Amino acid sequence: MKLPEVDGLLQLATGSLALWLEVGLRLAAGAEQQLLAFSDESKKYLSSRLLPELEE
Repeated sequence: MKLPEVDGLLQLATGSLALWLEVGLRLAAGAEQQLLAFSDESKKYLSSRLLPELEE
């Protein structure tokens, strides 16, 4: 038999955990997008610096 207070606390804890997991996933997705953008910028920079030297 569950007490109503315990059931409410479990629901609150579960909801809070779900919220923090959602926040973590969104932050991870944002970080991934930034890393991909930085990677693309790095490739462009390196190719613009290295290719002219290789052609000479």
